[in-house]
Amino acid sequence: MSKIRLTALTLAMSALFFSCIKLEKKAPEEEQTKEPEKPQIEAVTECTEEDSHTQVSLRDGAVGIAVDKQQLFALGMVDESDYRIDRESQRVTTTGTPCSVFIGNIGQDCNPIVCIITDDGKVEIMSVYSAVTTGNFITSGPLYGFNDIVKFKTGAVTNDYGIGYGTIFAINSKGEEKEIPLWDYSGDLYHFYGNRDGSISMTFLKLSTDWRIAISKGWFESELAGQNLGRFWEIEPMTEQSPGKYGFELTEQFSFSLDEEDGEPKPKKVNLSGEFTFFTGNDGVFTLTSIKGQPIAADINEPAEFSIDSYPTFKNSVGVERSRVLEYKKAYGK
Repeated sequence: MSKIRLTALTLAMSALFFSCIKLEKKAPEEEQTKEPEKPQIEAVTECTEEDSHTQVSLRDGAVGIAVDKQQLFALGMVDESDYRIDRESQRVTTTGTPCSVFIGNIGQDCNPIVCIITDDGKVEIMSVYSAVTTGNFITSGPLYGFNDIVKFKTGAVTNDYGIGYGTIFAINSKGEEKEIPLWDYSGDLYHFYGNRDGSISMTFLKLSTDWRIAISKGWFESELAGQNLGRFWEIEPMTEQSPGKYGFELTEQFSFSLDEEDGEPKPKKVNLSGEFTFFTGNDGVFTLTSIKGQPIAADINEPAEFSIDSYPTFKNSVGVERSRVLEYKKAYGK
């Protein structure tokens, strides 16, 4: 072999060697830029809660729920006068794209909760009881702290007081289980404010166990003017010593008319959001402070006290509202 051909062959082999080194060095960099694989979600398209006969299904990317009205009445879950839907099959409105459904009980009694996994591995829930008594079939939106969820299962746990109850667990791609939370302080809460004309404005707040919010405005012992519906979520949990922090969004609004000929109020779409802190003391007074966006009651950063008493007299109105009400009562001879 000539020196020229030998030199050319040596250069070619050297070039191939160095190119392989570069490829080997580049390969790990390419692996690092790959998107992480999505967890393999266990797809369930139909599930039934046996006690209430409530069925949840997933068809063509939409979640539906079929309720047995008579069975709900027989179980004592809801009174006929409180039932707020016209048909027994309803479409459920979700925030994310649903890809798996589940229904089970949370609590000691029959309390069916619809659970949904969205395509990004997050969880949304809806209480059947809350939905049929409000007519509001909107989910909670993504629950705080739930990620990479692939399936659900039911189980039993014991609380801090030694009381057992049934619950639902969300299981992530690593096999870790996390209990589905419900809002602990559900119920009807009322805030009162004395106006200069002697009337008393009222804010009626309902925070459902499945993280849905309803805010109604009106007057004390009189008509409601309107209502906003939406969802809320936990940002920072409440403790015995400090308030919790929560975000919310309102998506539907109703305006009520005193004219009976106007018929039933029709909802309109809205886009209102904000944040608030919430704290409960041992005296039955709940303090809510709007800290961002749309105020719920009072102005931003002004604490508003809520009572569970829907028809308080002037003497038992709570906190600072009591002094305001008494002041206006005296000024206007009410």
